[in-house]
Amino acid sequence: MLLRAILTFLLAIVCIQTGFADTSKAEHFELPLNDETAISITKFGNTGDRILWIPSEHGINKENHYNLLGSLAALQHEVWLAEIHESYFIPAGRSSYTEIPVDDMVRLIENSLPEDERKLFIVSTGRAAVLSSLALNRWLATTGNSNRQRDKFAGIVMIHPNFQADTPQPGTAMEYLALVDSIQLPIFVIQPKKSNKYWYLNGLVSRLIDGGSEVYTKIIEQASDGYHVRLDRSDAEKQLAKTLPADIARATQLLAQTKVIAKKQPEKSEIWQVSTIAESLQLFPGNVSAPELELQDMGGNKHRLKDYRGKVVVLNFWATWVPAMCRRNSFTGPLAASIFKRRFSGFKC
Repeated sequence: MLLRAILTFLLAIVCIQTGFADTSKAEHFELPLNDETAISITKFGNTGDRILWIPSEHGINKENHYNLLGSLAALQHEVWLAEIHESYFIPAGRSSYTEIPVDDMVRLIENSLPEDERKLFIVSTGRAAVLSSLALNRWLATTGNSNRQRDKFAGIVMIHPNFQADTPQPGTAMEYLALVDSIQLPIFVIQPKKSNKYWYLNGLVSRLIDGGSEVYTKIIEQASDGYHVRLDRSDAEKQLAKTLPADIARATQLLAQTKVIAKKQPEKSEIWQVSTIAESLQLFPGNVSAPELELQDMGGNKHRLKDYRGKVVVLNFWATWVPAMCRRNSFTGPLAASIFKRRFSGFKC
């Protein structure tokens, strides 16, 4: 009897594990938007509310994304990963989403709505929050408050959303796209703390709330942007990424209970662009004379700035949220300052 009980228990475990494996198995299909355009969708799971996942402007890391979304599907969600860059044959990058027609994203939302009584949630990362919000605004402006299709959409989860209109100068306030003042949605923001966006989060949330949104936030300690899929994640970030599916599942439960009554007609369109970043040294507009400075490099050697008089010197102060790979590629160490003897040829992270 004992042996039979043990075998029955082991069989039950195998069945449970097999069930999770089947739920997280990826399926691929093309979702038509019109006669000329289709979006490649990778689907995880078959039950539960549907999540349309819009990756960041930096694209998809298939191994990390697939593992993450498979785990999310195992929590009784049907997850659709929209492979935007691959579908439009555009390279990933900080301005890549400005090339995507917003009307196409409107049709992506419409065609992702479940035909049954299930709800649709959107999860977006970085600049994808802008693209998703633009599309939602345009879609909601055409459906109306009483439209049954509108009721199927239950909210959006934003992972370190990037709504900045321009790169802020040190010590200045963040300038946001005007879009943040016209979004009227249930929103859940997941913000890593080791990110420059963390320091501007309160301002963003205030703008969103003033515009008519209901906003919830969760801070992820010991993580920086892209911690859930980035290639050069720390061990701590990898562990935190494992908890993200549960965080999103809880966020969708909260959003599903949140009702937002639109107080004004959403903007149907907005032109947006990403500011360019200079890839070479720029002339400083103020006093060109550098102060006396003496620093110690990571090898213990001291350098005086005046010893490099007449040469090009690059001084880098790295913040805590700068990824390790970026630091290695730029010949500096974390939270350290280094003076280079070589001439500057331009680099970027």
